[in-house]
Amino acid sequence: MRLSDSSAPCYHQSYTNRETGRKRLARFSPSIVLDISCSIVDCGWLDLEITSISRLPNSPAVYAMYGGHARERYVAYVGVADKLKRRIIQHLVNRDSSIATGTSAVGLNPDYVTEVRWWEHKSFSDRNALKAAELVAFQVLDPALRSRGRIPKKANEIYNNEKFRAEMRSLFKSEPKGILVVPNLQNAFDEIERLERRITVLEK
Repeated sequence: MRLSDSSAPCYHQSYTNRETGRKRLARFSPSIVLDISCSIVDCGWLDLEITSISRLPNSPAVYAMYGGHARERYVAYVGVADKLKRRIIQHLVNRDSSIATGTSAVGLNPDYVTEVRWWEHKSFSDRNALKAAELVAFQVLDPALRSRGRIPKKANEIYNNEKFRAEMRSLFKSEPKGILVVPNLQNAFDEIERLERRITVLEK
């Protein structure tokens, strides 16, 4: 939850998310949580960790949908989007993408998606480069399901460039540009319980 009252006194407290294993930074006032949107990964800032689809960028990206939690997490699906937010809304909100409706050869149940990670690159403004990057992401991330769109001839030519493949492999092995955490009810209860304990400590 985020409030606009920036005049209230606030404190910062870091903790480790039990589900993801990532360190997170919470910002508190004595009575309410002002901001829990920041994340720290390996003592360095992750560009963005969010829990709201509305905060996703509408930029071109390669994205991966994950199922499971912690050690049981797996890559369920990898795809590309010219506008990331619009595409994820199709998958998880409207549920009218071919992969979500079951009209494609393979299907994905949006109810089991726990996390969406995405990667951006300056070359992704070129649709052919984006499709070529998707082929590399398939190899690196090894998803259970893959988008089945036709690969254009130009995209194949870009993919066959070893320098491009090496750059994309490095990209997909690195931290993503951002992470959308798709919370379930138990996650919410756990988060509230942890925050209440922190607030109690701060009020003492």
